[in-house]
Amino acid sequence: MTGSFGLPNQIAYPGEIRLLKKVFDRFCEDHRIEGGGRDAEEIARAIMSLFRAGVFDEVELRESLEEFQRRRTG
Repeated sequence: MTGSFGLPNQIAYPGEIRLLKKVFDRFCEDHRIEGGGRDAEEIARAIMSLFRAGVFDEVELRESLEEFQRRRTG
């Protein structure tokens, strides 16, 4: 990988993008969220927000998204 997780410039390198996409795709599949819809956009914004906040671990990303989903859906 050319970059490193957690650089302060918040550039997402290819390996990081693959991880974020993997977590996003799995989460949407698990929650039956279709791509391109409002729900998918909210999840994408949440995962990017987590990334910008320094969350780079796959398990931590998924757990944080689960918490986000619980709060979002009540």
